[in-house]
Amino acid sequence: MSWSYKRLRINGRYLNNLWFADDVIIFAETPKVLEEILREFESKCKEAGLEMNRQNCKIMTNGEHKPIGLGGTLLEYVEDFIYLGQVMSFKNNQDMVIEQRINKSWKKFWSLKFIMKSDPCLKLKSKRFNTATLPTLTYGSQTWSLPKAQVNKRKVTKKKRAIERSMLKISKKDRIRIIEIQDRTGVEDVITKIKKNGHELDISADYQMIDGLKQLQSGSRWTKEGKRETKKEMAR
Repeated sequence: MSWSYKRLRINGRYLNNLWFADDVIIFAETPKVLEEILREFESKCKEAGLEMNRQNCKIMTNGEHKPIGLGGTLLEYVEDFIYLGQVMSFKNNQDMVIEQRINKSWKKFWSLKFIMKSDPCLKLKSKRFNTATLPTLTYGSQTWSLPKAQVNKRKVTKKKRAIERSMLKISKKDRIRIIEIQDRTGVEDVITKIKKNGHELDISADYQMIDGLKQLQSGSRWTKEGKRETKKEMAR
């Protein structure tokens, strides 16, 4: 598929699509170009014996919601979508991202209820927390916006402490100091985990791509020639 003339400059690279397994994102300047790419993409999929799931095909734009059809099916416009576990949106979605991570970490915790809320050795609980719950809580922290980084860290730290209290079957009313709780659980510190993820280090190439996607939310517009415009309208 030759889409070289339909690319956008994002974070220093010219792109019109991102692939991860069977998840694909396609970028376009206009609804017409997007529709052309989608039709060609679907045609190539059929040649390979594959079929696009039109029900799962969603469109997100900062412009007018013009109808885009694919094989007689109108595709749905959405305000946000999840790509590689990260919420993508043209709105300021940082709070939404943090809440998503908190909710998922609680779900992971309760999925291990038979360990976390029973009475096996605390060492086993701590191991499950470090290998399952904490990575879920801090996933994607590389792309958290820097202006809110400290606020975000406080939010996840607070939630991590709540999970630790649940592991120990205690509550705030017991008035046990945080240091003592940490000593008893022996779980990894959430801030240390975030630093290990690379939030304060170099961001990996994959996350640079996601970070580049988020530039589309910043109010800037990248043209096909690689020039940056400071208009209110952002690239689709």
